Amino acid sequence: MKLKYKIPFYNLMILLMGFAILWGMGFSSIRNYVIEAEHKSAIVNINTQVSELEALLLEGKYQLVEMSKQNYIKDLDWQEIKPEVELRLKDSVFQKIGLVYPDATYHITGTNKKGDLSDRQYVSRAFNTGDIVVSSPLYSKSDEAYQVVVAVPIYENTSINGLIIGTILMEDIEELISKLKINGHGYGFLCEPFGEVYTEQKEILSKDLCLRLSEELVKNKDGGYLHYKDNDDNKKIAFYTSLREADWGIVITVDEGVIYRPVVELFTNSAISLIIVLILLILAMSTGIKIFLKQIRKLIEDMQKVEEGNYMLQVEINRNNEISDIAQQFNKTVEAICLRDEELQALNEELAASSEEIMQTNQKLVWAHEEIASNLQRQKLINQLGEILYSVTDNETLVETILVHTQEMVQADKSTLFLYDKEDHSFKVKSSLNYTEEEVSHMNFPADKGTFQWMLENKTDLFIPNVFEDERYVVRFHEDEKFKVLLQIPIFNDNNDVIGIISYRAYNINLGYIPFLKQISKMVSIALQNSQLINQIEDTYFEVIVALIKGMELKDSYMKGHSERVMKYSLALGNKIDLSNDQLNILRYGSILHDIGKMGVSDDIVLKKAALTPEEYQLIKEHPQKGEELIKGLKFLRDSLPIVRNHHERYDGLGYPDGLKGNDIPILARIVSIADAYDAMTSFRAYRSAINKDKAIAELKNNSGTQFDPYLVDLFIQVLHSNNL
Repeated sequence: MKLKYKIPFYNLMILLMGFAILWGMGFSSIRNYVIEAEHKSAIVNINTQVSELEALLLEGKYQLVEMSKQNYIKDLDWQEIKPEVELRLKDSVFQKIGLVYPDATYHITGTNKKGDLSDRQYVSRAFNTGDIVVSSPLYSKSDEAYQVVVAVPIYENTSINGLIIGTILMEDIEELISKLKINGHGYGFLCEPFGEVYTEQKEILSKDLCLRLSEELVKNKDGGYLHYKDNDDNKKIAFYTSLREADWGIVITVDEGVIYRPVVELFTNSAISLIIVLILLILAMSTGIKIFLKQIRKLIEDMQKVEEGNYMLQVEINRNNEISDIAQQFNKTVEAICLRDEELQALNEELAASSEEIMQTNQKLVWAHEEIASNLQRQKLINQLGEILYSVTDNETLVETILVHTQEMVQADKSTLFLYDKEDHSFKVKSSLNYTEEEVSHMNFPADKGTFQWMLENKTDLFIPNVFEDERYVVRFHEDEKFKVLLQIPIFNDNNDVIGIISYRAYNINLGYIPFLKQISKMVSIALQNSQLINQIEDTYFEVIVALIKGMELKDSYMKGHSERVMKYSLALGNKIDLSNDQLNILRYGSILHDIGKMGVSDDIVLKKAALTPEEYQLIKEHPQKGEELIKGLKFLRDSLPIVRNHHERYDGLGYPDGLKGNDIPILARIVSIADAYDAMTSFRAYRSAINKDKAIAELKNNSGTQFDPYLVDLFIQVLHSNNL
């Protein structure tokens, strides 16, 4: 056959032009790739260089967090902890360290004055979120310098008791930032999220650069770059990254030429080299291709015959060169194809037979995997619930936690936990999910009827596919028939007596969890008994403390019954303002214990019938703190501590011991303050007679808004008239 193509001069020129076009396209793609690589290298460079600044902030956070965990810090007594703080300051990264109190006032090293930080956003943010906060650079009037503040919450149990703060001079941070370079060029500066820039070279920044940087930092916290022109119309590139220990951006700006100069030089040299190589290559091709085409023509003709199906044909080999190697390899390939064709057919038959067996085995593995995963998920839920049960001491929280988790396990729609009442011989609702109040009011069942009688007699779980067709089920109210399935799991005590039942209602229940629910019922039994034991211990502690108070009051006939009357008045006012049951319980403890601190004051002062001297009055004023100190070790009374400490605070801020004002005084302490004053006025004292109810009310009104909360005074007077207290 004849070849279709020849290679005249103009074809070589077209080929050269094609190579040039391809090189140009390749140059553009490679240039973009190399430029992007330079950009990424610069971003990695800036991330590496800011590590020193991140280490500075991280070390400061770690130091403050460690200090916040110390007991002497949690007391927030500045005069006591100041020497220790000043000692820690010497080895810290901070210029100053201080304490911020809940009212946003603060003490700090270097001054004895108490300052106010209520206008600082980082303070409110730390108190509200509980996070460690690094402020924006702020101007300190006292230091006459910009500084950055690190604020760490101080926790007392789960509540924030205050903040510990440390200040770092901005000049120290700017010194680190000014060292930032890319390939030894450019300068660095700090940028806030709102576009504020901190640098010594603001005059060379573009006017819109700050705003663009703040937008880019929000989009890409891992770093990036943007192009801009400075005020002298010079092309620049700003590389930025986020400082992960603070909401700042760190930026390095360099001339475009610094970044792109190596790229331009590289591609200029490569372009020249490529053109020379192409010219030489085309000249060599124009000479050698004629020789090559003559040898390959015969090979192509023989290959076409093989392509048409003549597998017995062998290409003739006349020369010992590259073309002959190709021909020889082609002959071997044709022979191999003939030999392998039959082998492939046999293998296809074997694969078809094995495919079915593999599919069956794979299906079994899938089923086994699903079963294992299901069992692991079940055990995980059991373990999680077990940990929760052993950590909860409050019965209400305990039973609600049980129902929420187990109802999810069995995929039920409604659930109830019944506890057995031996005295009434009935099962009463302790807690329920997805029942209305009206329905719950009808769900206390006698133990000698229905499924509950069956559970007591058989002492095992009960499953009923359709309760509306089972005579053991007693209908107490109109029920939705779609919740026809019932599952009940008994709860046993150590004597194997049924002490409760967990009941589930649904359209369809996952019975695979029944063995696990039985395990849970054992944990529930232990948790319920432990919770009841803790409540009994707390009640015993409280009764002992109340007995001590009554014993203290017996020393003074005029004080007899004072604490109990204050509790009665306080609870009446608490009910008036619709306090929750938990709040009323706290109020009950705090009101009857409000004067327990007087046990720490000498009887000569407490029982003195004459007027107290100024020194004695100062001692008697210490009884709120002493009362707090006396009971703070009892966990169940911890929520009552503000009542004991602050029941002598005044609404106008002139009270003691903390000088709290208005709504800063805990509301329960404000309630006890009114009840305490009213009982004191209407009771006989050694130094004066009691006044009647009307005069006492008039006195409360006269001091409303100064000594007492005016809103609570009005409600207390209503309570006195309506309840005949």
